[in-house]
Amino acid sequence: MVNLLSNDVNRFDFCTGMLHYIWIGPLQLGIVVYILQGYFGWWPCLAGVALLVLFVPFQSQMGRLFGKLRSQVATRTDSRVRVMNEVALYAQER
Repeated sequence: MVNLLSNDVNRFDFCTGMLHYIWIGPLQLGIVVYILQGYFGWWPCLAGVALLVLFVPFQSQMGRLFGKLRSQVATRTDSRVRVMNEVALYAQER
């Protein structure tokens, strides 16, 4: 239980640091598109942006997969910690 709570607190801590990317990401994309179109033109620049946008569903799927794997790891870690606490309590009783 303690392990799951510490993981949740860690996620909230990580999330607050990433909230700024919600507004700064599109701003950076607009600036980069403007700069790149000056070097390469509109069509190659928009093709690159389209390629990046096409990878968003792939990244979403990978995030879900890693979330499931992390949940399994947390469950196993919690059971391992529980067993080690039982062993420590048993050793103290002797």
